Amino acid sequence: MTIAIFPASGGLGGSTLSHLLDTAKIEPSSLVLVARYPEKLANEKARGATIRQADFDHPETLEGCFEGVDALNLISYASFQHEYRFKVSNNSS
Repeated sequence: MTIAIFPASGGLGGSTLSHLLDTAKIEPSSLVLVARYPEKLANEKARGATIRQADFDHPETLEGCFEGVDALNLISYASFQHEYRFKVSNNSS
């Protein structure tokens, strides 16, 4: 099973990653770590995780970034969701 974390380089993503690696004993090769700044995940890449770049502010970067993923741990923030939904609903009018 391939598990993705997005975003993976922040506080919550890093905590989730630590749990999966240290507590749940998930192999790094089973992880796809998605981040706005993939260079922050150099250590995880060296351990065997797949690193991909994506950014909520640039929707085109999301296309294909979850390819081959069986489970996604999507970390979102209420303020971001609210702001994004507001933009989308205003743009669709």
